Amino acid sequence: MNETDLIAWIERDLGPGRKYGRWTVFRCPFHDDHSPSLGVTNGHGVRGPYWKCFAASCGKNGGPVQWLMAYYDLTYDDACEKLADPRHLSLRSRPSPPSVLEYPPGEKWQTRAWQLIHRARKALWESEETLPWPSTHPETGEVIWQNATPRDYLMGRGLLSTTLHLWHIGYIPITFADSPAAWGLDGKKVWISKGILIPCVVANQVWYLKIRLPHPKPHKYTQIRGSRPAVYLVQTLENHKKAVFCEGELDTLLLFQECDSLAAAVSLGSAGSELNVATWGYHFLNIEERFVAYDLDQSGKAGSEKLSWLNPHPLSIPKLRPHDKDLTDFHLSGGDLKSWLSTEIEKIP
Repeated sequence: MNETDLIAWIERDLGPGRKYGRWTVFRCPFHDDHSPSLGVTNGHGVRGPYWKCFAASCGKNGGPVQWLMAYYDLTYDDACEKLADPRHLSLRSRPSPPSVLEYPPGEKWQTRAWQLIHRARKALWESEETLPWPSTHPETGEVIWQNATPRDYLMGRGLLSTTLHLWHIGYIPITFADSPAAWGLDGKKVWISKGILIPCVVANQVWYLKIRLPHPKPHKYTQIRGSRPAVYLVQTLENHKKAVFCEGELDTLLLFQECDSLAAAVSLGSAGSELNVATWGYHFLNIEERFVAYDLDQSGKAGSEKLSWLNPHPLSIPKLRPHDKDLTDFHLSGGDLKSWLSTEIEKIP
């Protein structure tokens, strides 16, 4: 029984908690909890996994069996049977999210990042340079290259100028090497690649600078050295009870633009990234329903599975054309993102 990962089990039921020492805290589901009062630990010393609500009006507590009885309204025998079933509690075989507390880059990096952001934002609206940008032919699935200014490429994906301005999207017109000292870094030069700049800014702190490259490269994206992992548009969670995980930043911007009245839109930056609960978990404490709208390909499927511990609702993105695979494709095919998401949300009991 002591091998049970009770924290992982309860996170699957309630969503991410916030870690305080050996305790992970959640909003208690057994009363109207405005401040997280449910503490969970996987045990220490001779004591095994244990949970307790520290609110004076509640006080419920117990181990794994008592959690199953209280949360799922099971009898003792049924709870023991569920606990013993490896299909239900093989949580240690599931990918564990990172738990190291992360911080944004330092002061020098911030100063240099904001200087670059301001220049790039100006260049996006002033540049008339056309570059080859990739897209997928909707009927054949082949990659085709179309020349467009960075601004026209983004707006051709359905993004409005107000969205691009709001989230500091810009354009870096030349590739150059910068001094590492200017960024507060040691070692090799900091390379800044030509392309569309996508900054992740949280509470006026730049966490990462990602660049969408315009022409054939081994990768579509690159990040500026010193960037830190973050949840893109995490601030949109503040006024919502529902959140949709999107695969990439540009899809996230589009869903925010079209559906902010329905749910928050966030991204971990790629299908291969995982949610760092220690750093970002508390932002999700008010989120009651979580959804995943990753791309309809193998990497999107694998990325969705990495979020399975959050117990999210998978969203089925309609394919209006044979080779559509993501939210942007659906939108460009004439799909109504807001109507679609509203319908998907209504399916949840």
